[in-house]
Amino acid sequence: MKSEHSVRLIFLILMALNFLSGMMSANNYNLNTNTICQKSRKANMSRKNVCRKQPVLREQVDAGKTLAIEVCQENFIDRRWNCTTSHSSHRKIMKTDTREAAYLNAITSAGILYSVTRACSMGILWQCHCDGTKRDVASNEMWSWGGCSDDIVYGYNKSKQFTKNKHISSDIKELVRNHNNEAGRMTITKNMRRNCKCHGLSGSCTVKTCWRNMPPFDMVGKALKDRYDGAPKVTGDNDGKTLIPEGKTVKPPSNLDLVYTDESPDFCVPNKKYGTSGTMGRLCNATSFDPDGCDIMCCNRGYERQSFQVRQKCRCKFVWCCEVVCDTCINNVTIHLCK
Repeated sequence: MKSEHSVRLIFLILMALNFLSGMMSANNYNLNTNTICQKSRKANMSRKNVCRKQPVLREQVDAGKTLAIEVCQENFIDRRWNCTTSHSSHRKIMKTDTREAAYLNAITSAGILYSVTRACSMGILWQCHCDGTKRDVASNEMWSWGGCSDDIVYGYNKSKQFTKNKHISSDIKELVRNHNNEAGRMTITKNMRRNCKCHGLSGSCTVKTCWRNMPPFDMVGKALKDRYDGAPKVTGDNDGKTLIPEGKTVKPPSNLDLVYTDESPDFCVPNKKYGTSGTMGRLCNATSFDPDGCDIMCCNRGYERQSFQVRQKCRCKFVWCCEVVCDTCINNVTIHLCK
């Protein structure tokens, strides 16, 4: 049992190291507060005004993009495409209309909405505050609106402003990207939660005060990942405004669905077009049949088995007073890496 526990522990540590490596790339990814303004010549006038006059808002937009990358890498750490930012991969992928681009567009627009709205509730931005429409509104139940509800209207509008696609080469591309941007925002707006606090003598709940908050952002990332897995391939309808699925038996996409028009590569080998490095050397799970399994992760190229020893504290005891004394155990650990 100890050996199995050690294997799991080392596997999680290595997965974490892979994630931290991606996060270092994310930090190097050019999301600093100057990025938007450096491109302001290509931006619309409202975006230029934000660059010049609202630097704190600009910081929240960048924070939302960084949050989006973090959650993307957490969700795809066990996939062939692991949301890497190396070699400008995100920018290259977002020039396409693949499933991966759909997810990146959606999670980025959601991240901006989330970051800006949270800054409003925390009083960081002077342009917005809590949602005042919910205060002092009567309820038919034994509770009333109060507290600080997240006002997502301002965050929604700013997300839309900073993800609006300009100068796209075709109408279908504009429709697809705007649809995926909206899917990211709607994943937050349609999952707002009611939180309540009880008031009364001796801990009773005679009256409850309630407010509305955004869902945790990791939940947003997971919901969008599910939409990524089920995304339909679409084409444009004759009206030039509607997206329809290519398959006749597939239902039309809702405003929560992700959509794509370009097929994705297999991400097995390095690809300069997408800035991806392939799966050679990636950690895999030899006993799994899921995407993290060695057969799928390694693209049937096989994998290497590496064994080593790890020193761990074990048989710890509390000694009065006040010390914890542990033995040192040596455990054999095996990992698997793609060829």
